Amino acid sequence: MLLDTGRVSRESVDKAFWISAQYGTYYSVEFLFSNSTISARAVKITFEGARKSIISKFLYKKLDDSAEWVMTALPTTDGCGRYTLMSDEERVAILRFLCSTGFVPDTLVCDVFTAVVGKWYGDVVVLAFCNEVCVFPDAALKACQIAVSWGKSKFVKGLLAKHCFSLPVKRRSYGECSSKWST
Repeated sequence: MLLDTGRVSRESVDKAFWISAQYGTYYSVEFLFSNSTISARAVKITFEGARKSIISKFLYKKLDDSAEWVMTALPTTDGCGRYTLMSDEERVAILRFLCSTGFVPDTLVCDVFTAVVGKWYGDVVVLAFCNEVCVFPDAALKACQIAVSWGKSKFVKGLLAKHCFSLPVKRRSYGECSSKWST
């Protein structure tokens, strides 16, 4: 096997590891990790930009300072930092996993919840997280207000249907959203 010959530099192996996590499969990541010496830095950087939840979970177990790297991976996954292209389902699955580690404070989840509203993939993330216990009603209301200001009527309807808002808040949101679209 080429990995065992010593002819492949550590940087090349680390890069192949990162590329396999970005574009390959879980099995290629597991194979490279098991059959070569991957630097701790490469594991951390690869975890930060992982595009599949199964790869995130595998790499999480290999991290030596999980708390720091969960917090580093969050902005990449939620798209508020360096954007990483991934499917909506994987984005939500990775965000749920990162939040389940216990290293992401509820206030940060609420910040992410409101920050992604204007993004093209934000609807999926917000609607997936709107019933989570860690999303405070104030954050849900703020997300709703941002969506109203952007004129995202379908999103507002979905959010209002899922979250427990008072009737006056629902009426005001529907009214503001419909007036945005009628002008």
